[in-house]
Amino acid sequence: MIKIFKKTYQSSTFDLNEVSGQVEETTLTPLSPSAAFELEPIEGDASYIKDSANPIVFYIDESGYLVTASNVRAAATKLQYSGTFMDIPSLSVTVKSPALIQWEIGDYIVWDYDGQTYTLRNIPQVKKQARTNTYGEAFVYENMQFVSVLSELKNLEFLDVVLSSTPSHFTTLPIFSFFGNCYALIDRINANLSRLYANWEVKAANVESGDIYDALYTEREVKIDSPIKVWDAIALFYSKWGLGFVYSYNELTNKHNLTVGATGGETGNFEYGQGSGLRMITTSIAKEDNIVTRLRAYGSTRNMPSRYYNNKVILIDRLLFTDPLVYLPNLMIPYWKWDVTNGDPRDAYIDCDNPDVDDYDTSFEKYGIREASIFFDGTGELEEIYPTIERITAKEVRDAIAALQYESAEYPLYHSPSAVIYPDTERLDLVKVGDTLDDSGIVITTDIYKETVSFAGETANYPTT
Repeated sequence: MIKIFKKTYQSSTFDLNEVSGQVEETTLTPLSPSAAFELEPIEGDASYIKDSANPIVFYIDESGYLVTASNVRAAATKLQYSGTFMDIPSLSVTVKSPALIQWEIGDYIVWDYDGQTYTLRNIPQVKKQARTNTYGEAFVYENMQFVSVLSELKNLEFLDVVLSSTPSHFTTLPIFSFFGNCYALIDRINANLSRLYANWEVKAANVESGDIYDALYTEREVKIDSPIKVWDAIALFYSKWGLGFVYSYNELTNKHNLTVGATGGETGNFEYGQGSGLRMITTSIAKEDNIVTRLRAYGSTRNMPSRYYNNKVILIDRLLFTDPLVYLPNLMIPYWKWDVTNGDPRDAYIDCDNPDVDDYDTSFEKYGIREASIFFDGTGELEEIYPTIERITAKEVRDAIAALQYESAEYPLYHSPSAVIYPDTERLDLVKVGDTLDDSGIVITTDIYKETVSFAGETANYPTT
């Protein structure tokens, strides 16, 4: 029997109080309300014998009753494994039930064969064949897909970021290129993993010579022309250097490890056919919806001043990017709209429960973090978004300066246009023609400023104009 476990459930541990004869909760954080009950005697003896080494663990089922196995959502009689080289493995099961099953994204199967956990990422479709509780197979969930933990890497975008210990320029954009060996790609993947996960690490195989060693240190150009996920970046090890990887989980450190260039061990007696536990191998395609819960949006580079984010005047005594190695030429979403306003461009995103999106969105609880980026730069069917003064009026400029408190004695560059000279409806993208002209047009050359500067060493002095 294949057990499918619930993502979340309430549980508590109980033990027998031999003085009172009651079974009482011994968990530090008890169930609410706290539970205690007496055991029914059987022929004069208690139905439960105290065993401190093996206390009873109870769970609360859907009806609110204490039971001993309600962490199991459902059960299936067989499964199919689907695994392809350099792809994410999955399990496929069919569940039949007399009533609807309240599946939850995050329900999982622990497969005895490899000891790994396979998780439900999408609510399955159901086929109804009869009324509830009138037939044991009234509801059928066919070919439910449970995917390996590696699927987490398909939800994380591969951005141009580097580890803090790496003195290299980066943009935080999903489109970029760099030149380096496998270790350079490993560092960038780990930098992306560390943005969301503390228990993932990619490392290189420990080799000192040979073809794998040569491949690890061979430099290649890596060019990302369109946004990809971290899982796609891992596939670059094979497409660029011909190296695969081995996944492992360390229970002591609670870390998932990918070792690039390592070779797998023996698979054991993985057989199928008459007399074998595995009777059939099939290839199935797991389709996941393109669900996004965290979005980075960018405009184009048109009309963008060079390193605009380092201009203190624009940002009122605040450097937008605290890392001097960052170079990001594209227009970003407004700083005050970021979910985290800490000056780090890695956090220039909007989550699905952002007030500008939907305060009541619960997608995080269902799907977790699933990243994506989009460029409004005029390519494809998307419009180009860029800063412009086209059709802007004097009132719009005055309102913007007032709202952002740009005009001050400290920042005199941001004076509002005069309401007398520029009425509210006056367009500022047009040349204003004066009524009279009092400029003679004569340039007085004697007013050109001159100064003599000194240079270090034996260098002679040169006049500068």
